[in-house]
Amino acid sequence: MSVLGSRRILGPINVEMGGDPNPSGSSGGGSGVTINNNVDGYLVKATGVANTLTGLSALTYASDALKVQADLQVSGSTNNLIIQGSDGSGNENVLYRIEVSGGIFKAVPI
Repeated sequence: MSVLGSRRILGPINVEMGGDPNPSGSSGGGSGVTINNNVDGYLVKATGVANTLTGLSALTYASDALKVQADLQVSGSTNNLIIQGSDGSGNENVLYRIEVSGGIFKAVPI
């Protein structure tokens, strides 16, 4: 996970979570996790079924972009969508809040 300002952003998972990464083979086994639709770049979600995850074809991550190929709804206490870009003077890493006001879609620097 990376940080942009004070916000966390998605990133690749580069570490193994839990268990012994080099089991000796003499342990008592244990249950595994099944990942359905296991495709490189797909983000996974819980399915509600024990030990089962599924890859999401509508939500993919590559080293250069997070792609959403479905409706995107932003909700929360402030309902803000924040985008990083540069301003008209070429200043990098400027944050913009996307808002709709009076039927007008605007990007407001924050």
